[in-house]
Amino acid sequence: TVDQAKTAVSCGAKFIVAPGLNPKVVEYCLANAIPVFPGVATPSEVEQAIELGLNVVKFFPAEGNGGLPYLKAIGGPYKQMRFIPTGGIDETNLLSYLKYSQIVACGGSWMVKPELIAAQQFDEIRRMTERAVLLMLGLELKHIGMNCADDTEALKNARLIAALMGLPVKEGNSSNFVGTQFEVMKKQYLGTHGHLAIGTNFIERAIVHFQRKGYSFRQDSNVEKNGKRVAIYLEQEIAGFAFHLLQV
Repeated sequence: TVDQAKTAVSCGAKFIVAPGLNPKVVEYCLANAIPVFPGVATPSEVEQAIELGLNVVKFFPAEGNGGLPYLKAIGGPYKQMRFIPTGGIDETNLLSYLKYSQIVACGGSWMVKPELIAAQQFDEIRRMTERAVLLMLGLELKHIGMNCADDTEALKNARLIAALMGLPVKEGNSSNFVGTQFEVMKKQYLGTHGHLAIGTNFIERAIVHFQRKGYSFRQDSNVEKNGKRVAIYLEQEIAGFAFHLLQV
């Protein structure tokens, strides 16, 4: 209700999420510049949300309404609409939902179980929440980059690594790859010694994640493919190595 929304805001809420679509609540929030995400479950409710001026809504209950296949079916005709599915989301299906382009976020409660709250086990809640974030990001080492002085040194070192590891060499314009694990640069590039490529499921979310941890990014290192960012370097080096995120 509008009264509940007002109470939430008076208690410090920065946005409103509701299980259903109440036009009065939406209108109150929009009139007061409060982000609002009402729940929808049908095409008619999506159209009502669009008519009210919204472009992001909650999809609830997600699994109870047919899950991701159903969401894709109702989302297809409304490409301008973005969704936040909640209800039945957990570690087993989180990534499947997030990989759908019309989903901006997912809501879940598996990391804030009632028994943990009752026992005031807030450290465990924090641990499980951090685990959920890392699951979403899917961070993993993809390859190691090594700097060389020139083409000749790069090819020589690539062949040495190939012989050592039994991997093929693929020569490129700026570097040589040995298998997929080693990139031998043909000149001194970022990083005193070289670089580490960290793969992620969602590079834009990973950037925000690291920025909140105090890291910054080199905008001049941004690489795009088909209009989407696929790689970018952190400003900071660690132990003489530059780090870059890589969309996988």
